[in-house]
Amino acid sequence: MSTSLGLAAGALYAPVVLYSSLLQRPQFTTWLGALALLAIGIGFILSDPAPGGFPILYVWINRLVSAAVVGITTWLVIDRTQAALQLQAGNQRLRLISRELTEQQQLLEAASAVGGLGGWSFDLVSGQVAWSDDVAEMHGAPLGYSPESIDDALDFFVEGDRTYVKTAFHTARVEGRPVEVDAQINTLDGRRVWVRAVGKPVLNADGRVIRIEGALQDITARKMADQVVRVSLQRFQQLAESMPIIVWTATPDGRVDYVTPCSSIMRAYPGAQWVLINGSILSIPTIKKG
Repeated sequence: MSTSLGLAAGALYAPVVLYSSLLQRPQFTTWLGALALLAIGIGFILSDPAPGGFPILYVWINRLVSAAVVGITTWLVIDRTQAALQLQAGNQRLRLISRELTEQQQLLEAASAVGGLGGWSFDLVSGQVAWSDDVAEMHGAPLGYSPESIDDALDFFVEGDRTYVKTAFHTARVEGRPVEVDAQINTLDGRRVWVRAVGKPVLNADGRVIRIEGALQDITARKMADQVVRVSLQRFQQLAESMPIIVWTATPDGRVDYVTPCSSIMRAYPGAQWVLINGSILSIPTIKKG
């Protein structure tokens, strides 16, 4: 480009370089800026000479200002384009992370619903308690509920288990040991529920316990199943011991784990070990040293 005065209007190349930012291709902008600077140099050589009496200094200033404007514009476009591309890449990563976290949250919620599991934390500095919705539901409380203090949270445990639970949490606070207790709680809606509480102390830079966080699981069904097994075993033993014959059970490797204690054979060999071989009970004598 040139003017009637023979001045290369190189500054007009700057809008062209600026327009290239829409393509978001830094390499293309770099080449375009280099071509604009080259065109300014060619215009200086090929344009008509300035009219007589027109200071040559003004011509040089025109070229230098034009080159500076194009160079700065090119640098700004490249810098902003690269920043925009990095922002887009960052947003893409955030969307991927958000999707992964959402999927993991859904898996955790599904596992929590199946296993009756929820999360909790005790802030030992502020005294605040945080319960997940699953823990609140185990206590018969509305979703979003959390006790006002640690003592309020521990008061849900039945009176017979409360001292044991408080001792476990005190040990975790003082000695930094993990918490693992099985105990019963009284819910707000009048139920009694067996729960397992496990927790891990969190230490600050000075090694002092500042928080205890962990999980709570409803184990009522497991405890009821254990009770049914115990009752069935007691009934079996009562029935077996009332019969006038030897009744026994054995492990898969052939070791007898139960024999009716009223049999005369058992009384004749106190302290012996009994094994099952080819369907028969045999005694392994105990050899005393000395």
